Amino acid sequence: YLGLVVAGVAMTQAKPVAVAAPAAPSAADDDTSDLEDEPPLAVQSVQEFYETEQETDQVLNNEHAGPSFFQQLRAKAEHLSKASAKRLPSLASTISFAGLRSVQPGYSTPKASYRSAGIGALFVLFLIGGGGFWIHSVRTKQAEQKLWTAIYEQAVDGKNKAEAALVYGDEDRARGQYTYALNQLKQLDQETPDRAQARSSLEQELTEIRNRLRRESVVAKPTIIKDFGETLESRGVAVSSGKAYVLHPAANSISVVQLSDSSVTTIAGPEDTRLVAIGAGRTTPIFVGENKGFFTIQGDKLTALAATVSKATSIGALTTYGQRVYTVDPSQGMIWRWNASATALNGETAYVKTPNPDLGQATTIAIDSSVYVGTSAGKVIKLLSGKTENWNLATVDPELRSVTSLWTDAETPLLVIADAENKRLLVFKKDGSLLQQISSPDFKGPTHAWVDPASNTLYALDGSRLLSVPLPRE
Repeated sequence: YLGLVVAGVAMTQAKPVAVAAPAAPSAADDDTSDLEDEPPLAVQSVQEFYETEQETDQVLNNEHAGPSFFQQLRAKAEHLSKASAKRLPSLASTISFAGLRSVQPGYSTPKASYRSAGIGALFVLFLIGGGGFWIHSVRTKQAEQKLWTAIYEQAVDGKNKAEAALVYGDEDRARGQYTYALNQLKQLDQETPDRAQARSSLEQELTEIRNRLRRESVVAKPTIIKDFGETLESRGVAVSSGKAYVLHPAANSISVVQLSDSSVTTIAGPEDTRLVAIGAGRTTPIFVGENKGFFTIQGDKLTALAATVSKATSIGALTTYGQRVYTVDPSQGMIWRWNASATALNGETAYVKTPNPDLGQATTIAIDSSVYVGTSAGKVIKLLSGKTENWNLATVDPELRSVTSLWTDAETPLLVIADAENKRLLVFKKDGSLLQQISSPDFKGPTHAWVDPASNTLYALDGSRLLSVPLPRE
């Protein structure tokens, strides 16, 4: 408003008043009888002062002489006094912007007027622009807060639905709602203290749901049964009759660990080939060499099993179930089966009727009444009578990316997986649901796992160490 007033006042000055130069005094100036016919007060005043100034100059310069000088000066003074007395009431009318312009010629010029008007206009524009910016900022903040609140409420809704699904045992739905809520949470900023506090509280609640979904059990200090040293590569373990058999491919040897006292006996590998894999046997583990030869342990010695391998082109993993030995052939995407006796393997036949591409990534195999094959892609394939079943493990967090070892047998309802990448051991039920994932700050990356059902103990090969942890009960 101040800007508008200044601009209005300035515009009244836009047209300057032309003031005539004062004229020389005349005889008519002496006549003060008729004031209505006189020029404006400002002009008369200027003219009279001009005359007085001229006369005074003449007196000072001795331009007038004679005895009539003082009489003339007195008469002029009386004349001015009378005129001023009569015009004094109208003098107030001159005290205005217009009057000042008439009294003082050149008081306002077009340039000054336009400058004043421009300043006023700029001030108005500043007020309008500043007010508009302020209103826009307020509305923007209100819209941002409204959006933030909407996303927050969606995250809370997902969290509530996840908790409800857990109550009813629907973990798949709970996991989906948890993921949805977590994605919404990631969109929430923490620009204000209230936002930061609300986000932090919600994040803590989602973490609790995550822990329930993960079913994580942390073992602070797993039992170290034996440390073979970093220089001795260890790959594969099997437990039988109170002993743990650990394969060392690089050294081409087997360590037999007495679980009761951790004492170790070393058995040398065959001279003509290097042992590369270990699996469950009938009474003791069974081994395979690079030349696809089979071996077992009898007493304290490694003994070769008579076998003719004519169809399998590779043996990536093996196990025994009943009177048969099963081997995985990744190069052909096949599983082969042999009849086993104490001294030989015979009758090599295909367990799967057609090659399965997923078996090309096979790393491990375990059998109960079904065959389970783990892959390097983090997948477990279940087969029955040579056909792949529609079966999958439950999703775990973090995601299972690689299966380095798989264990089960016909006497247990559990399926145990070693996940070296995520430094954990996963225990599933055979319906595919997760029972527990076991982690430890002491784990380096378990590569192989084996269970002793009699003692309810889970053994794991973790780097160069043989560890044991309690097996969770169903």
